[in-house]
Amino acid sequence: MSVSRHVLLLVVLFSAPLAAAQSDVPATSSAPAPTEGYIIVDATDGVVRLGSTDAEPHVIGDVMAVQPFEPVLVFLTDAPGTWKPRYVETKVMVQAGDTLRVPAQLPVRHRIESMPIGADVVFEYEFGRLERLGETPRTWDLPPEYPGTFIITMDGYQEVRIPVDDESDGIHFILLQPIGIDRDEPPPVILLPTQRSGLQRRLVDWGIGAATVAAGAVAVHYKFRADDLDDDYRDPTSAQRGVESLRKEAERFDHYSGLALGAMQIGFGVLAVRFVLR
Repeated sequence: MSVSRHVLLLVVLFSAPLAAAQSDVPATSSAPAPTEGYIIVDATDGVVRLGSTDAEPHVIGDVMAVQPFEPVLVFLTDAPGTWKPRYVETKVMVQAGDTLRVPAQLPVRHRIESMPIGADVVFEYEFGRLERLGETPRTWDLPPEYPGTFIITMDGYQEVRIPVDDESDGIHFILLQPIGIDRDEPPPVILLPTQRSGLQRRLVDWGIGAATVAAGAVAVHYKFRADDLDDDYRDPTSAQRGVESLRKEAERFDHYSGLALGAMQIGFGVLAVRFVLR
């Protein structure tokens, strides 16, 4: 019985210093693992939105925290309040604790109008592939410095080609020329003997000229109204896309513009005849 007590005493005596030595060892703690990744958008203009084009805008250069290892849609859009804002989107994924820089540039908006309207527009890529874009008047967004050529055609009119380059301002108005007329050659001028006309004749000429100019202004006004409505009807991002009443109103303004254009052409014809018959 005494021997077991001695053994137990020895165990207690040796274990006490060992426990004290272990308690003197400082506890080590590891730093918590990062739970977020970060995105910075490099661009020259616009605002940044994450997830959708309606999300809260961020300033270019802001450091934005996102969930790591999950795809994120990054949108670069025009500033809030811009009419029909442009946008470009990129899908990225970032690791936890990393910072990813995303380069982005807004597309260049090209507006193509023609007289007469309804011309067919085809985009020819740098390597010859063709893509039909639709009819004038319309707008198309292309990436900056995108190589290619717009080809505008219409039955009975000469083809027009517009290269897309750094000099392009994005606005193109095309006056289509009928086939058979050389656009580079001025029309022939025939000199006819003239005689002095009286005050009454001059007043009539001035009146016809004023009415002709007014008809042209009305034609342009209604044409722009029709173009805006047509854009809203066709634009995929428009809240009024596909609204039938919008299409009918655009056709009505197109009809008004055509009537005014016809009146303007008649006015020019009457003036020409009056000058020839003097």
